[in-house]
Amino acid sequence: MIKAFFIKIYMYQFSKIIIILLINKLRLRLIVILSVLLLIFFNTSFSQIEEEIETDISSASFKGNVIQLSTTATASLTVLRGVSISLTGSNSLAFGDIYAQPNSQTRTITNQLGQQFLVQGNPGTNVIINYSSSSTLNNALWVLQNGGTQGTISYTANPLPVQTLANSTYTNPVTVNNGSSVVLTNSGGIGKLYIWVGGQITINANQPVGDYIGYFNINVSY
Repeated sequence: MIKAFFIKIYMYQFSKIIIILLINKLRLRLIVILSVLLLIFFNTSFSQIEEEIETDISSASFKGNVIQLSTTATASLTVLRGVSISLTGSNSLAFGDIYAQPNSQTRTITNQLGQQFLVQGNPGTNVIINYSSSSTLNNALWVLQNGGTQGTISYTANPLPVQTLANSTYTNPVTVNNGSSVVLTNSGGIGKLYIWVGGQITINANQPVGDYIGYFNINVSY
């Protein structure tokens, strides 16, 4: 009876040892499987991290223990030249001395011998030209200073003004109609346009004496 009891105890202990061994074996397998899975996971993650680090490093410069990243931006600027108009040349719209007569008379200055204007701006700029086709001259200032009778004289832009593009000489003149558009021609990096203006005045019969002054207005817009 006692022997059978010890045999039962022995069998029980033996079964317990077998169970423990099976459990340990199962744990070992789980540990191996988990190790393999962790190795695969970390190996993939490390590869991705390594690739990202290599990508960042390829565009980075090192200074000591500090990584400096840099990039370059392009700045651009266009400097424009404003359009201007000025008197040029040695001619003018001075009609000279005229003697009063019993009959009316006219006097004309051709465009070639008239006032020359120079328009400047950026090459290729399109400009619009407007001018006064007529004007009135008077001797009010002369009468104020010297006495006498006030009078007026009519001026008309006849012939019409002409332009010679960037030519400062009277070459191939083209009529400039009021409100017409012209493109500035490149001349040494500057857009230029020469305008030539003559005109005609009408002196009335028995015109009052004096110095007559009037204005010809020309405007250039763009």
